[in-house]
Amino acid sequence: MQLTGYGQQVGQTVAAAVFFFILGLYGCGTAEAGVVPYPETDEARAHYLAGDKAMKQGHYETAIKEFNQSIELEPSPFLSHAWLASAYFANRNFMLAAREFEKATNLLGSVESGGPLPIMQVLSLMRAGDKIKAQQLFREWTSSPVISPQMPDATPGRLLGMWKMAAVYLLGNIAEDEYLRRTPQQDISFSYLFIGINSLITNKRSKAESSLQMAFETAREGTWYRAIAKAELNRLKRKAR
Repeated sequence: MQLTGYGQQVGQTVAAAVFFFILGLYGCGTAEAGVVPYPETDEARAHYLAGDKAMKQGHYETAIKEFNQSIELEPSPFLSHAWLASAYFANRNFMLAAREFEKATNLLGSVESGGPLPIMQVLSLMRAGDKIKAQQLFREWTSSPVISPQMPDATPGRLLGMWKMAAVYLLGNIAEDEYLRRTPQQDISFSYLFIGINSLITNKRSKAESSLQMAFETAREGTWYRAIAKAELNRLKRKAR
């Protein structure tokens, strides 16, 4: 099956420049060789694009179906799993979201190269009610000798910074203001997203809404994390009616 129009354009642009842009965006500059961001075959890509469209329209069950079909045809692209995880998360299937965020992280090579994905895995576990497993993972990460638990100042593009700093914040070992101050500007939307979701978990509705709004406003158009922020904001607005 041949793609035309937008689909064909996307197929042409998922070349080396886009690939390295994605790795930079995720803080994955040293991801293992052979990492695949997007589906490469026409049929798998068509389902991926259909899932992307459904997510933007808020049709999460359709998105789940499409991303699953794309993955069945081509299981290796990490963004397919990240988007499927986001669709599960938006649809409140949190354990399935945790599973897919973990798969996306593994496809990138490790927690260290996973950028925001392992944090979303743990937040999904927390939303599902498995706080014991979530805290266990956070403590494993913060005890790692790769970066000191004292949290030295983050620098833009620094490998490992995002996930470790977020883990320290979510364990309550660093204040929110300090966490945001130490966050590189290119990662700020992720930090607001993590704060917003954590605020939902701790029943701080006002803080959740303001943080998710900041996440939505600072996130890149058409990204999975912007879609999650939008879904959570819409849910909060419906509850307020």
